[in-house]
Amino acid sequence: MVVLSGYFYSANSYSLNTLAMKNLGIAALLVMLTTSFTSCEKIKGIFDVDVETTLSGDLEIDIPESATKATGYYEFETFVVIDPTDNSDVADNAERIEEITADGIIATVTNVSVGDQNTDDLLLFKGTTFSIENSQVGASWTLQNEWPVRPGSELKLEDVQGIYGEVSKILTTLDPFTITCKGAASLEGISITIKIDIETTVTGNPF
Repeated sequence: MVVLSGYFYSANSYSLNTLAMKNLGIAALLVMLTTSFTSCEKIKGIFDVDVETTLSGDLEIDIPESATKATGYYEFETFVVIDPTDNSDVADNAERIEEITADGIIATVTNVSVGDQNTDDLLLFKGTTFSIENSQVGASWTLQNEWPVRPGSELKLEDVQGIYGEVSKILTTLDPFTITCKGAASLEGISITIKIDIETTVTGNPF
């Protein structure tokens, strides 16, 4: 076997070199193909594009004057439905979106009407909740202190215990979702508008 092998090498050295080059080319091609299959998602990730945008909705709180004796504690519940695809940044890239990440959620008082009452007396009581939910996932925040309601007042709904992750799941479905505020205010005969801004990063792939 040793003699035959030696003979084969000696008599076919040119053919072996040619064959070796062909095999090397085939091996390189196989490596490239294997890499393309195993690294497809990694390579795809290189081309991900992030767009920052804000999804917004207005909560309208209306507490009419009642005929009953004033109590100083007036319950309410209001909600607004937000469709992510109403946002042009989302709509224009809907088919290429891989994830929408919640980066910040802020509640801002944009309008207050209290009639002839003193605005300084208006507040939302401890225990009032804000929630964001769809049919499968929900996230909520509860006021731990009274919130004085003034035009321009802001309340940040913090990312406690990874709650933004749940909001991100809701947003990524691209389905309409509901923002609700439920609690109690200190005055009746009032109306309040609270704008909810969900600051997001929309991640998509153009390929």
